[in-house]
Amino acid sequence: MRKRLLALAAAAAPLVSLTIGIAPANADSTMTNIAVVFYGGAYCLDIPGDNAVVGQALQAWQCNGTDAQVWNYIKTDSYHFELQSKTNTALCANDWQGGDVTGNDIKLYYCNGDADGTWNWVPSYWLNPIQPRSALNNCLNIWGGLANGNPAKLYPCSKDDNETVLVPQAPWPPAP
Repeated sequence: MRKRLLALAAAAAPLVSLTIGIAPANADSTMTNIAVVFYGGAYCLDIPGDNAVVGQALQAWQCNGTDAQVWNYIKTDSYHFELQSKTNTALCANDWQGGDVTGNDIKLYYCNGDADGTWNWVPSYWLNPIQPRSALNNCLNIWGGLANGNPAKLYPCSKDDNETVLVPQAPWPPAP
């Protein structure tokens, strides 16, 4: 019995170490088919009606796993990333008016790597606000709180539920 357990342990050790050691191969990699989920897991960043066109305002909507809530996380350098629409991969989440101004709309615009269309994490615990590279004090926020249809805009960075996000793999919520 002891020999069988030792043999089993020896055979399983590489698999266990491989499983425990799983991490992205490259921290600068792209993640496809992700959802931008706000704190609590009930609301996602959403393209209304999955109508991914230039100038479409983004909103919160209850997470439902549709393509309107699926994004590609494209690293542009070691600190910044684009949130690219799955529906129209030419378009990304963008600080529409540009700069660090409270109330700026978050809308879809061409993915071009500029400061209004690339984002960075604002460090805090395990849930983090994100902000456009062009902003210093403002982050992605769902104005009016987490409810269907409330608009995505810039607002001073905080740890409020309507501003802290995690980026799990889509679809979100996971299938039962």
